Amino acid sequence: MNVKPPNAHGIMVDGVIRRTPGKAISRELPRPGSSPLRATAVAVTHSDSCIHVAYLAKSSVYIYKLDVNEQSASLEREVLLPQPHGWQGIAIAGNFLAAWGFYSHERQLHMLDVRESQRQTSLPRLYDVKMLVRVAVSKSGAAALISSQQILVVKIEDQTWSPPLVPQPGQNFTDAAFNDTGDLLHAWAYGKNDSIYVWRCKDCVVNAKPESETHYKTEKIGKPYLTRVVPYNAYQGCIIAAQEKRFFAARLGSATTSLRESSASTAKAASQPLQHNAKIVDAKAACVFCDHSLITVERRWHGSVLKEYRVEYSGKNAELGTGVEICKLDTGREESARLVVGEWGDNVMAVVCNLNAVVEFVKIVPV
Repeated sequence: MNVKPPNAHGIMVDGVIRRTPGKAISRELPRPGSSPLRATAVAVTHSDSCIHVAYLAKSSVYIYKLDVNEQSASLEREVLLPQPHGWQGIAIAGNFLAAWGFYSHERQLHMLDVRESQRQTSLPRLYDVKMLVRVAVSKSGAAALISSQQILVVKIEDQTWSPPLVPQPGQNFTDAAFNDTGDLLHAWAYGKNDSIYVWRCKDCVVNAKPESETHYKTEKIGKPYLTRVVPYNAYQGCIIAAQEKRFFAARLGSATTSLRESSASTAKAASQPLQHNAKIVDAKAACVFCDHSLITVERRWHGSVLKEYRVEYSGKNAELGTGVEICKLDTGREESARLVVGEWGDNVMAVVCNLNAVVEFVKIVPV
């Protein structure tokens, strides 16, 4: 059931108190050396006290601490990766970092607790990661290695492996992500039908049986492998960023009535059309705020804007409401970005971390 969480509330929509946004303030990150930071990937994580943003530049990951009160940034540490070339992506959550890429005809993977730089975990030869697409990391230290045919979950600190997570025959995973609390892993798969899977994660160990799975009639158009998952913060559920610039709130079903176990439910579930109920033009970053709202950074002809969409819970369904513009941003149309939104004291802070090493702070204060 998609029942509205009791503490869910929005920013400008259904907020606990009325708020108004200030003007976006841009900050260029300090250079790690004499040359500008030229990054190829960016990732963000946040805690109750601050935000950390990580930038991948060649074989280094630069981690910056963002002070939300002072709206400032400082370089906290540099992580040197073991190979000089081929790194393509990074993920960070809490104190845990993962980097992956392709070099010398082999996939490479590197994971660590950034507080203990001497205890680094490189796994390309210990497990088959040839088909690795990306990695998701939780704040508790679990890493989900995502390939098209399976997801492998490992505890970064001691390399404890969970059983492989697999989709239905004829399906391919496109993406997976942990929620903020790290106790739920959501994944999307496409194929003969499209599906959202949810697994419970406890002490960085995942049960192979999904806690929930819901199936949809597949759409044989476009580029389904680009579909991405945007989890709720703590509640079970997620937003699907589907192809053709369409977003929808995923319905959640019971694993006890999944397609795998009931031929009768197969026909019924597979006939459910995808509910692409919000067409969001040129969204380049998105996150969920307080299990209530989808917050997006969207391109416009004059630049970018920050918008909020209410998640409307109703029985077994959840839908996205009409978007409300929060404010305009200085972020250029072509800049790739990551977004984090949270409450610090009485204020809500939205922080846009651009690939060009410019960070925008938007403080949304009580009226």
